Amino acid sequence: MGSLPQTYISEQMYLEQYANDDTHRYEYIDGQVYAMAGASRNHNILTVNLVSLLKAHLKGTSCTPFVSDMKVKADERYYYPDVVVDCSDTKDNILTEPVLIMEVLSSSTANIDRYVKLQDYQKIPTLQEYVLLEQDFMVVTVYRKADDWKASIYQKDDDVPLDSIGLTLTMKEVYEQVAIKPILTIL
Repeated sequence: MGSLPQTYISEQMYLEQYANDDTHRYEYIDGQVYAMAGASRNHNILTVNLVSLLKAHLKGTSCTPFVSDMKVKADERYYYPDVVVDCSDTKDNILTEPVLIMEVLSSSTANIDRYVKLQDYQKIPTLQEYVLLEQDFMVVTVYRKADDWKASIYQKDDDVPLDSIGLTLTMKEVYEQVAIKPILTIL
């Protein structure tokens, strides 16, 4: 995540200058604007797999899965999660009532996703689950509001329950076509 020049701007100024930019994505954190970079092949495959699985499961419900171009407001910060499910009837381009947020981790943003966003997303009253997916090996971490936001970690042969939408994913379907690195190269 690269930042623009470090000049404080108000939330209102951010919304006026950046919120409707259809060509670039900018997150807003504590008065700073951050340009969002492109993603890797594995990242894209994981995102497509997730949205496909969610879309099929949610068909006929009031819930809609969105991919990384939908902004989510968390307190006074704005993020572009990789995948988000919203069950509200809003037609706005800024989601304020998500039930599920998923982030595919990359080396440049993993700490922000694990710590900063986790804290911010917990402030969204409707959010039930926050999911982090490693992109180079089969590990998924789910934080659930019902479990006081404690981490549940799922690995290669596990199923991943998403209680917020009544769906259980298999690691095989989530990581289909993802180039997994041997575990020894990661350590």
